[in-house]
Order: sequence, then C-alpha cells, then structure tokens
Amino acid sequence: MKTRESGFTGPTGKKNAGKRASNAPSTPPVSLGRPAGQTAPEAPAPQPAQAQAPAPQPVLTKAPAPQPVLTKAPAPQPVLTKAPAPQPVLTKAPAPQPVQTKAPAPQPVLTKAPAHQPALTKAPAAPRTVNVVFWIFQPQARRVSVCGEFNGWSPEANPMEPRGEGRWQAVLALKPGRYQYKFVIDGEWMADPDAKQNVYNAFGTLNSVVEAA
Repeated sequence: MKTRESGFTGPTGKKNAGKRASNAPSTPPVSLGRPAGQTAPEAPAPQPAQAQAPAPQPVLTKAPAPQPVLTKAPAPQPVLTKAPAPQPVLTKAPAPQPVQTKAPAPQPVLTKAPAHQPALTKAPAAPRTVNVVFWIFQPQARRVSVCGEFNGWSPEANPMEPRGEGRWQAVLALKPGRYQYKFVIDGEWMADPDAKQNVYNAFGTLNSVVEAA
C-alpha cells in the first residue's frame, strides 16, 4: 500500500515541496535500487496521544499573623454651646366642661335586727331627804297647817297634829336646801315666831326661812 505523497519532482529523492498529513510519520526515501515489483512497507497507523493530566496539588498558604493596629485617640475637645434663652409658653386653659354624672339607683339596705338583749338598768338611788320638824304653840287654835315652797304653798297639803298643852307639830322629809314657809292657823297666815330667819315676800309680809341639811 502506497502512502499518499504530494509534491515529488522525480526519482532524485528530493524533498517534496508540500507537507504530509499531520501526525503521519516520515518514511525513508525510496532507494533507486529497489527491485521491481516491491512495494514500500506500510506505515503504522498513527496512535492518538493519551496524556494524563497531573492531579492537582493543594496549595498551602500560611495566613500572616494579624498585626495590632495602634491608634492614638484624639484628645476630647470641649464643646461650648450657648443655651437658648427660655421662651414663655402661652397656653390657653381649656374651657371647663360640665360633668354629667348619673346618680346610681339606691340599693335597699338589708340589716339584721340585733337580738333583743335584756336591758339591765340600775335603779337610781333614792334622793337623800332630811326630816324637818315644824311646831308652834297655839292653845286656842282648832286647825293648824304648815305650807311653803316645799308643797306649793297649799294649806291643805301638810296639816299639823296637836301634841298637847297647845303644841302643834308636823315632821316633813325635805331634800337638802333652803325653803320659805308659813303657818296657817284657823285660816290666818302667820310667820313662825320662833324662826331664826324671816324675809319679806311680795305682799309686804314676812315669810319664815328653814334650811334642811
């Protein structure tokens, strides 16, 4: 089998002007003394080149150690501010609004009557009285009584009893105090002739005075 050649000029064995097909191996020149009828050996078929890509290698890089950044803070500067002058605030008071409240409905109050307790009352002490003895000597009298402030000047309230030999007497229990009195002898009013004290009354006559103590 002959290879395809192009550009041969003759049997001189000069190089052909053209190029063989790519990847075809070069063949030796034909010897002029090759016997007739002998063909050139067949060139082997070109084999594709199988190239194995090398395995990727990891790239180890060492990160540089962080360097501290030293910065010097600027010195604080005083801030001088001028306070604004206070402005008067004028506010208008809102007009008062009438408050309308609804009175709650009255609720009945249920109270339980306390149980009846017997009333224990202490009887007041009886007022203290003093026995006062009234007497007069009237042997001719038929009826004698004593009246005064202690009985409302009533001639019938405290009649006196005869004690013999013309002596009339009455013992009255009076509260401590000062009383004016008189005797009524057969209808005639008479002051006590033995009284220690007498005072004038509104009629210009004398009333006797007794003190119960």
